[in-house]
Amino acid sequence: MICFQAEIVEAMGLAMRQINVGLLGLGTVGSGVVALLEQQRELWQRRFNTRVDVRKALVRNPSRHRPGCEHIVCTQNAAEVLNDPDIDIIVEVMGGAQPALNYIQRAIENHKPVVTANKLLIACHGHELFDLAQRENVSIGFEASVAGGIPILHVLRQSMINAPITRITGIINGTCNFILSHMEQNGETFTRSLSEAQALGFAEADPATDIGGLDAAHKLTIIASMAFGIPLKLSALTVTGIENIAAIDVFRARELGYCIRHVAVAERREDGLSLRAEPVLVEDQSLLASVQGAMNAIVIETEGVGDMMFYGPGAGSLATASAILSDIADLLPAPSSASTPPLGFLPQGITSQPMIQPGLIHHPWYLHVHLKEQAGAMAALTGALAQNDISLERIVQPQGDTDTDRVPVIAITHEIPRACMDAAMEHIRNLNCVHAKPVFLPVLTIY
Repeated sequence: MICFQAEIVEAMGLAMRQINVGLLGLGTVGSGVVALLEQQRELWQRRFNTRVDVRKALVRNPSRHRPGCEHIVCTQNAAEVLNDPDIDIIVEVMGGAQPALNYIQRAIENHKPVVTANKLLIACHGHELFDLAQRENVSIGFEASVAGGIPILHVLRQSMINAPITRITGIINGTCNFILSHMEQNGETFTRSLSEAQALGFAEADPATDIGGLDAAHKLTIIASMAFGIPLKLSALTVTGIENIAAIDVFRARELGYCIRHVAVAERREDGLSLRAEPVLVEDQSLLASVQGAMNAIVIETEGVGDMMFYGPGAGSLATASAILSDIADLLPAPSSASTPPLGFLPQGITSQPMIQPGLIHHPWYLHVHLKEQAGAMAALTGALAQNDISLERIVQPQGDTDTDRVPVIAITHEIPRACMDAAMEHIRNLNCVHAKPVFLPVLTIY
């Protein structure tokens, strides 16, 4: 006869354990944590012989009605949550730097384990939080800070020990991916695609952190530290957003057999590491090109095991809540123990490594220039490229706009250093035959 764990526990006379959670924030993600705990209550009892309940929450407006959260004591006083002796675990889902940093520090000093979805805090203040947690023998879980429902940090910390990583390539910002794929599928402008993302809840009212690439940079900082054992250092990244991507570039890229995606790359080479988050062209038959909407995808390339891809929802109430509950489950065997290093390396194992200057990274490049319809314009363009040692793999001159004197030129270069392309672009911008700002994007080779 098959006997469920709960029945075995009952037969053994073991008392069910009660874990009380204090939430810092009860918005979209916090409400998702409450909802998911209720949905999965029986499963948690069967798997862990544990009942987990959210008892208190720090909120802006305690009097606001929150369906499904009526049993939670809501307060504007953080001390009521952080100092409550009956609260076993603190879950921070309020976001931002302060006061979240101060609250987490106080929770650790009160010897309460912390689970957070705050990628900014981990990327910018992770080491000081980890040092404090180690001194106080308290654990910090932050799986939800990267890629939502994809358990990528657990994979990097626990599952890749014997498979040295050479490169991680990922679409890790759902807002950027929704906008770019919406432009691609519907022929919409950037502005209208952003508005659609905001209407559907995939973009914030102030989307600057997402579309400017900073959200992806925070996540890549964490990923790179766990993959290569380097310090959390946001300034080591090259970051470019998608705000300058025009519908015509999405269209021209598709004509050439590519899609534009905002991609984060952490790459180890013989001469050092390269960390970058930027819009790139990927072949339209690649797996990353197939990632649509607000989904995330991460490709890990290794020396021994080969390549693997992780795909799933990168944001959203239940996806993020699922990652938070995963961290809570990891804390259950010994909530006060911090035996596993947060980044997967012992503190003395986190060592700085040489970083490759962005200008030395080689790529083919996509180039889109509008020339004035005048004699010598094409010769001036190709001359600027030649002076910077840039040769073209292919060049296309689509039919010019019927109501203007502009002549569009689309080209894919051979593989060249970024520094050469930067110098050429500076030269081209200053040509009097160039109409408007030229667009250039790296072409990324990925399966």
